[in-house]
Amino acid sequence: MRSRWSMILASALVLSACGDGSTLEIRLRDAIDQPTGLAGLRLGVDGSNVHLDEFGGDGVPTRRIGVPEDGRLPVVVLLLQGGSVVAEGAFSWELQPDFEWTLDIWRATSDPIDQCLGCSGSFEVPIATGAQGRPGESLWFTWGGRPKGSDIVF
Repeated sequence: MRSRWSMILASALVLSACGDGSTLEIRLRDAIDQPTGLAGLRLGVDGSNVHLDEFGGDGVPTRRIGVPEDGRLPVVVLLLQGGSVVAEGAFSWELQPDFEWTLDIWRATSDPIDQCLGCSGSFEVPIATGAQGRPGESLWFTWGGRPKGSDIVF
């Protein structure tokens, strides 16, 4: 299992660009302490692990990290339940300089992009049938961005 995760993160690192002016706010839209939530989520962004215990905030658990100024931002994901991989996938999107990005992570039966003001893309990672909390449930990722300092609110 560990070698599979290391290989996925290494691949993402090779694809990533360098830079430090833009940021990404990752928001978890489901419980991180429940097996049918995001408890087993393993997330890699731009070649680095994002640990669930580093999320904080009142209400929606949130974590902010620096991301490259341009190129594509690779994201890899594994969802574990009972030590088994029940969902895995990878996606990326094109970055822009001096942007504040958001990435929301959901468990849902349909694309939640309509619930995401200002989002420009979404990606689905199907969850194995036996691990779904509801029939047809998947992990969904929605993202969007705005120029730093703009008055646009997500």
